[in-house]
Amino acid sequence: MSNFEEERYHDKVTCDFAEMIYKQMASIRYGLEFCCDKGNDAVIFRQALIKKEELDLNAQIDPLFIGCNPNPDIPLLPINYPFSSPGGCTQIRVSMGGRGGGSIRYVPCGEDIIIPPATTIQLTELAINDDTIQCKTICYADSIGITIIDSVVVENQGLCQEGISNCIEYTIEADLNPLEGSVMISEVEYTDCFGNPCALDKNISWGEPQYVFPVFCADPSTIVVTNATIQSSQPCP
Repeated sequence: MSNFEEERYHDKVTCDFAEMIYKQMASIRYGLEFCCDKGNDAVIFRQALIKKEELDLNAQIDPLFIGCNPNPDIPLLPINYPFSSPGGCTQIRVSMGGRGGGSIRYVPCGEDIIIPPATTIQLTELAINDDTIQCKTICYADSIGITIIDSVVVENQGLCQEGISNCIEYTIEADLNPLEGSVMISEVEYTDCFGNPCALDKNISWGEPQYVFPVFCADPSTIVVTNATIQSSQPCP
């Protein structure tokens, strides 16, 4: 059943039940009788009540705590798995598809997702370009998937993994270009917390003000800087 069909069914059951409650109240309080009802009123009321209770119970089901898989096509992860989300999670490496970059939208694994009929999904947008980051490893909820807004390269890496324990967050500044009329390349190469290689680079013209690279997390044993200086470092949040 599609989301649209589920919403229509939810509205129909709720309205039918509300109408039966109203008729029962009006009959008891005001002595009114309603014509044109099909079938026994008591039977119709019980049917509406059962459908409404079933709907309310289904709305409270958490797929992480039921004994069967709501979607047999996607393996259900153990409840104590560190990255838990309805339907499982997938790790991907996202990098620039070309100069200028692009972005994707996704739901981070482990964030609360309320299943229909009260669907609440908070999408996260990840920009991959020259002025933000040029690559990143993320873990997203399979049940929602990802939406590529612009051109990016996505490498599927399977089930989500724990990052290294000693991952460090870095703030790095590009050196000033000392040669008038020239362009200097400031570059940072590193391996992220999940073992994926990445790099940041910036063309620095003579007279250009100090440039600060986007903050990133990396394996401290892999950092290589060219025409740049590490300003601060601390454990990754």
